[in-house]
Parts: sequence; C-alpha cells; structure tokens
Amino acid sequence: MALVSPGADLLPLDSEDALTAGALGFMPRLFVLTTLPHSKPGGRLFGRVNGRHTLRVTAPRRVGLPYGTYPRLLLAYLTTEAVRTKSPGIQLGATPNDLARKLGLSTISGPRGTADRLHEQLRRLLSMRLYWQTSVGLAPRSSGSAFVTAGGPTWLEPLRRLFPRHASWRSHMVLTRDFFEEATRSAVPVDLRAIRRLQRSPLAFDL
Repeated sequence: MALVSPGADLLPLDSEDALTAGALGFMPRLFVLTTLPHSKPGGRLFGRVNGRHTLRVTAPRRVGLPYGTYPRLLLAYLTTEAVRTKSPGIQLGATPNDLARKLGLSTISGPRGTADRLHEQLRRLLSMRLYWQTSVGLAPRSSGSAFVTAGGPTWLEPLRRLFPRHASWRSHMVLTRDFFEEATRSAVPVDLRAIRRLQRSPLAFDL
C-alpha cells in the first residue's frame, strides 16, 4: 500500500477527510512528541526534550544518525502498515525504487538519486539505538530500553538480513514486538496528503 492513493494528494485537503480520501496514516507517538534531526548531525548522539518526554538517539559512527524527510516518511509508512495489517511484518518492495513509490517520492536515477538516498536513510534508521522516557509526576517511566536488543541496535529486525556486507536490498522487515506494540498502541493519525505536500521540509513535516 502506498502512502496515499494516486491523485488523492492533488485535491484540496478540506474537500474530503483523510479517511474518505484513502489518505489516513499514522506516526509513532514518540516521534511526534520528540522528533529526529532535521539536517545532518555532526556527531553520533542526538536528543530532544518536550515537556515530560525525552528522546535520545545514538548511532554507530560508521553509519550515522537518520535525518531529514526520508526517515519521517519511512516511519509513517511502517506505522501505517503495522496499524493497517495488525502485523509486525512490513513489505518494503522489491527494490528501493519500489519503496520510494510507496512513499510518494519521485524516482530519480544516479549515484545520489532517490534510491541511494532512501537506502542510506533506511540504513541509518535501522542502526540507531533509542532511549525514550516519559516522566509522570515524580515517577519516571521508561520504555526506550524496549527497543534495544542485547545483540545490537535494533528496534527493527533482523538487521543482518536487511544489510549484509554487500548491502543488498531486502523486500521485507519485521518490527520488534516492543516497538510494534508501542507504535500501534499509541499511533497518532496523520493526513498523508499533507505529509506528501510537506516532504521537502522536515520542520514543516513535524509541525
């Protein structure tokens, strides 16, 4: 399923609601309340605080942190598919360009084209480690550790199948149980038509 049905994003947003237009999607609550970097970070650590909510993200130096619009589109797609299918297994598409089309991106060829940039940001997203905390009154409640396994970074699994040494593409991924439950239990509805129109600006996307 694509992020929006063909032509749905061409209509005025107030002409029909997102559900009727087939453009109802979802984002994980933790990435709505606290967001990923907008531009390329200089280091391997990143954090945001929004009231009682704290997000910290780390990544291997050789990979780097996810940033910009592509990780946001990917998170919207993963969460929307998880809510729609009620399954942690997500189909990405046979090639990066297939996934790009699902995300509503133009498929531009070349070494810095859509497929390469999308593949890079997916790799960054898969490699990050999360720490998430919500403080309620004086008692902190942490759910971030649920997204990190002892064997590696991952809230999406299995990383080795997705990115072996030769970095070949794989068409399927599986959300870890904890992230799947968190993302679907607290999913925030979004209008995917608006997301497509705002995809050039990560800040506008977040707002």
